[in-house]
Amino acid sequence: MRRAAILFLILACTGANAMEVRGRLLDPDDNPVAGADVWLARERIVTTTKTDEAGQFAFPDTQPGMFTLTARKPEFALTGLSGYIFDDLSVDLNMAAPDTVRIRVIDHAGKPVEGARVKRIVISNVFEVFPNDLVPYGFPSIRSDADGSIAILGIPRGSFVSVTLEHRKYCDLVLPYLVPHPTQHPAQLYPGEVLRGHITTAEATGLATASVRIFRKEENERALLYDALADGEGYYRTIIPPGAYSLEVHHPDHPTAAPRDVQIQDGMGETTVDISLPPAHTVEGTVVGPKGNPFPGVAINYLVADFVQDEAFTDKEGRYRLTVGPGEGRVHVLPPPGFMTADPHDVVVRITKVALSQVGPIPLKRLPALRGKVLSAGGTPEKHVLVRTLSLKTPLFALTDEEGLFDIPLDVLPKEDSVKLRAEHATQFLRRDFEIGVRKQEEDVHVELRPFEPDLALNDPKKAPNDLSQLVDKAAPPLTCSAWLDEKPVALADLRGKVVVLLFWAGFDPYGRNEATLSEVLLLHRALAETATDVAFIGIHDDSDPLEIVRESVADLGLGFPVGIDASPMVTHHSYAARVLPQVILIDKQGLLRYFDVEGRLSELIKDLRRRP
Repeated sequence: MRRAAILFLILACTGANAMEVRGRLLDPDDNPVAGADVWLARERIVTTTKTDEAGQFAFPDTQPGMFTLTARKPEFALTGLSGYIFDDLSVDLNMAAPDTVRIRVIDHAGKPVEGARVKRIVISNVFEVFPNDLVPYGFPSIRSDADGSIAILGIPRGSFVSVTLEHRKYCDLVLPYLVPHPTQHPAQLYPGEVLRGHITTAEATGLATASVRIFRKEENERALLYDALADGEGYYRTIIPPGAYSLEVHHPDHPTAAPRDVQIQDGMGETTVDISLPPAHTVEGTVVGPKGNPFPGVAINYLVADFVQDEAFTDKEGRYRLTVGPGEGRVHVLPPPGFMTADPHDVVVRITKVALSQVGPIPLKRLPALRGKVLSAGGTPEKHVLVRTLSLKTPLFALTDEEGLFDIPLDVLPKEDSVKLRAEHATQFLRRDFEIGVRKQEEDVHVELRPFEPDLALNDPKKAPNDLSQLVDKAAPPLTCSAWLDEKPVALADLRGKVVVLLFWAGFDPYGRNEATLSEVLLLHRALAETATDVAFIGIHDDSDPLEIVRESVADLGLGFPVGIDASPMVTHHSYAARVLPQVILIDKQGLLRYFDVEGRLSELIKDLRRRP
């Protein structure tokens, strides 16, 4: 999808030598913006410059790796870029009209909190800003006043932000979705326990700018909740709630130490956890494609046990470089979509006193596709049957063609030897679950559809991303949009007698849900377009993007049904309680909302509503 979390640029590399990051700043009319401040942060190590009369800026002698580029001029909105680079980078950045996000910070008793600072801003999941890191280099500090009020200036008009707040007396707070508005967004801070410590090298020297990442340990899942930045002498301090945590320390020039577990208990005061990073060694190697050609942009992890000690990407010559500690580890390749390692085993590396270890070329090959033919009970090929994977984390979809054939290219190699799938007829209650081998594929996979009875129960509202149970069996709220892409407003009242498939979506996709949901809706629309005149598909896009951007996205996706832009501030989304996107809702022929959270069940539920009077 167009916006999928933070935008990461992966650029080709000519080696480990220093490179130049340069670019231009342009106003909304594509005129150069002179005198703007520009900051480049590599792992929070900051350099700064200003644009010249031509709007140009340059950062010579930049080291490869993760970076954040931020540009500011008061009369414009912030702009920037977050990414991973290996070679000289040249970019044009546009500065849009500015807007303001307002926040009022209170404590657990409802009293205003002064001195809360904005620690991190993520703008429309495209780029991020760490204000505190930039303050010593001229960026304005953003903190709450005596009334607890914060005004975050320079937010691009029409965008949304995620904001992280910090305070010396309270736990960090993440506000995940804020939009510019005259009213203040509430933010309530809560006290916690102090966690502090000293980050040192193997030689016991304090390590400045080390990043301490704090994960909550819940069953077998780790969730990154907090982070703390070490000062110039390697000391860090943060406040976190009681609980069980795991700590990791990251630094661009040192290997990451094994995670440290810590139990924070209520009322224990301060907890000290000192961490020493192991001495640095280098592991180098290459990744090649099916024909032995260099393969750029491949993610590489260095694993010690199951812990990721370092990660990197291959450059344009297929080379990678890892900073690791002594002992035994594994070079683990994460192949790009559509590829797998020719040898599924990781490369074992044993580091002793050698500063540099070379790993031989790691070959990739293409992943197999899931192919087969869908037949009726009488053996006739079935056209427009929806086939979807059941056992993959992110489902994949396909429609059968005139000969009943389907072809689903795999994105990643499953852990299991086979993939479970389901084939379901678009208009009849016919389907079949089946499996296809991956590593040892079967030939001539034929799937014969069988009758089935649909499961019409509502999903558990507590497990649904959006709980719309209060709207079920009631008249669906009207659609209030600022514009329609076909310039013909759509009213639900005009669609009585039809089953309505209502899709709420947005261009940004921080959780990767858009692709699966849109694929299912898109393919079902294609399957029903010719035969099901009593089914109407409608898309409602959020209000964060301009009309032309949405139009471009719709064209790229090939959506063939009406799409409206929600009226600000998210009027229709709020009336349907659609806060987590995407969301698909089914409305019956009488205009009553019947189903929500229908991903994976859409075909059978549409058929059920079609057969109702």
